[in-house]
Amino acid sequence: MFNKIDYLMLNTNNMDRSLNFYNNTLGFKIKFKSTTWSELDTGTTVLALYFTKEAVNPSKFMSFGFGVENIQDIFNKLLASGARLNTNIKEEGDLLMASFKDPDGHVFWIAQPKT
Repeated sequence: MFNKIDYLMLNTNNMDRSLNFYNNTLGFKIKFKSTTWSELDTGTTVLALYFTKEAVNPSKFMSFGFGVENIQDIFNKLLASGARLNTNIKEEGDLLMASFKDPDGHVFWIAQPKT
């Protein structure tokens, strides 16, 4: 029936700001860009940004994550870039995890398996 998530769509009030964050801060390549819809290549799932004039109110019950090889290095780079810290690095089961917020307040996680 379903075999994978193809797209993750996030609403934004400022397409340029969001594209800059996901492209320049997180390093994802822009696949497609317009004033109302843009796509970034994250490797397996397309991160789509949808422009809205309505207030963006991210759900506190929805977040998404990226696997990383060196969580401390990425954590420090995100802090240095001005990304908004949501939670410090902590252990969750077999993972080390930390979360940040994008410019519109969407929560994203970085995670690394514990060694």
